[in-house]
Amino acid sequence: MKNLYKICLLEVVVITGLAHLTSGRLPLEDQPTFIPQGWKVAETVNFDNVDVGKLPTNWTGTKTGKGEPQWAVVPDDSAPSKPNVLKQSGVATYPVCIKEDTSIKDGYVEVKFKPISGMEDQAGGVIWRCKDANNYYVARANVNEDNVVLYKTVKGKRTSLDIVGRKGGYGVKEKVASGQWHTLRVEFTGNKFTVIFNGKKMFDVEDNTFPDTGKVGLWTKADSVTLFDDFSYGSVAAATSVNFDDTEVGKLPAHWTGTQTGAGNPKWAVVADDTAPSKPNVLKQSGVATYGLCIKDDTSLKDGFVEVKFKPVSGTSDQAGGLVWRLKDTDNYYVTRANAMGKNNLSIYHTIQGKRVAFKSVNVKVTLGEWHTLRVDFAGNKFIVTLDGTKAIEAMDDSFSDAGKVGVYTRSDSVTLFDDFGYGADEEAGEKGGEQVWTSDSDPVGSIPAGWRAAETNGKGNLGKWEVIKDDSSPSPPNVIALMQTKNTRGTFNLLIAEGTSYQDLELVVKVKAMTGKEDQGGGPIWRAKDANNYYISRWNPLENNLRIYYVKDGKRVQIANADVTLDPNAWHELEIEHVGTKITAGLDGKKLIEVEDKTFTEAGKIGLWTKADAATAFDNIKVKTANAGDEDDDDDKDANDDNDKDESKDK
Repeated sequence: MKNLYKICLLEVVVITGLAHLTSGRLPLEDQPTFIPQGWKVAETVNFDNVDVGKLPTNWTGTKTGKGEPQWAVVPDDSAPSKPNVLKQSGVATYPVCIKEDTSIKDGYVEVKFKPISGMEDQAGGVIWRCKDANNYYVARANVNEDNVVLYKTVKGKRTSLDIVGRKGGYGVKEKVASGQWHTLRVEFTGNKFTVIFNGKKMFDVEDNTFPDTGKVGLWTKADSVTLFDDFSYGSVAAATSVNFDDTEVGKLPAHWTGTQTGAGNPKWAVVADDTAPSKPNVLKQSGVATYGLCIKDDTSLKDGFVEVKFKPVSGTSDQAGGLVWRLKDTDNYYVTRANAMGKNNLSIYHTIQGKRVAFKSVNVKVTLGEWHTLRVDFAGNKFIVTLDGTKAIEAMDDSFSDAGKVGVYTRSDSVTLFDDFGYGADEEAGEKGGEQVWTSDSDPVGSIPAGWRAAETNGKGNLGKWEVIKDDSSPSPPNVIALMQTKNTRGTFNLLIAEGTSYQDLELVVKVKAMTGKEDQGGGPIWRAKDANNYYISRWNPLENNLRIYYVKDGKRVQIANADVTLDPNAWHELEIEHVGTKITAGLDGKKLIEVEDKTFTEAGKIGLWTKADAATAFDNIKVKTANAGDEDDDDDKDANDDNDKDESKDK
């Protein structure tokens, strides 16, 4: 099961995290998903394979200033990824723990932290571009002050840095609760730094003190007793940026074509504009057409990102700016656009043979006459749309799977300015095993996430009500997906199937919390699903205090393995599956409980979620990736609980 514990627990903020090369603005969000183009993942450290009382390999616990810090790995039942965390319990001016084998110039650093106690301070922080214990950048969140601040530490002296757009002040006020887990992240490119706390962008900072590569690590202050978990970091690769400043006014840049879908006469040209994010020039569309397009003809991206700053200027029918990708021709492409007019004004569409069809829309604020940043990250059939640094849409669609061109977009009589157009390919997409992550945080409350479908096994057509709900206790607030209501009983199984997935050998992780149920409680994931009557299932049931693996074939469920386990029935738990070939391994909260073999389903299939009968259950942080068969454990011993002949009648 060793592959299972190698899964990168990157937050969704990574999805939208590649800095624009000109502006340095880093779109953000706070939950895990596919790793986006441009980012080179280095490592996620959860401290679970380290001996208690010690530090991980290549980590140094030290300090800035005076005192005796105490950095050590300890067990903690509240850990986001159990069982271990890194704890600082000593007293020093600034306790620092440095990851010695890192060297990053542009990238990100992130950690989950839980402040426990401290009279003088209760804080957790991350450091980057660290030369030594006396020279580095640090961002920290503080319970006692309820604020988030970014500093530079030069020769041991710490100085707070001004926020972009504001002179003076001291960070940003933000509630930081003691005794609770928080997520702190910094993205840094050049002299631009963006700080994100609990998935919310706090501020940007610009500074040139440390421009070179350096190490990353963790930080506290004074007597702050703080726990840390899920420390992650990565570097950012180069992208391509176009700011139109080297193009002659009145013309288009080389390799760009101004055109349209449908009728009309769009007018695309570079013009001077004093408000441009990167002066002096912008690209302007001032004509009228069904859909105005300006295509970057020398591009071909399958998986990657495209981003632009746009400013809607005027329009009686539309006031919008947009992006296109995977464009085959002017009648076939994906597009997302943000509109200063109307409701549901941020949408994602496929345009097929000239007909535009929206497959997800949300309400956002787009202001006429102001600059906005629009970005889409795309990998496989999954798309993330970010507006002004906030993830707004997560959607799935299978209309166009091949590489295509990228460009910008308007509609009707919308007069729109564009600047700082950036794009990049995800060259490692084919090597990442199709990793996908779902958190439901960008999905509207009351909806079913895009690409998922409710179904049932052995039912009577009374589908259970699956929907996104708010749950502040969730592993990654604010939202989770839950089966909230069902009339089903006994041998009926409630399913939510991820339609766009196909995995054979996989690592599958899901957070689960049992809510209610008289007949049954709990639930778990399904995989290698052919349809609603044929799949594997692993489920945790707090009423029976056990974890089991079954296969369901032609609607009949057969138990493969069982492990007795007693867990807090009111808490979130992590259920982990690894299936390579015929070998299935299952565990809960980082502890392997079952290892068994079965040959019922050998081909790739979909994944999904499952409950039984009246079990109302919440799920979060659903992560799946292709397992590497070459790393499979060599132990072929069959689990003692393996009994393929154990039938449904033995299960309560």
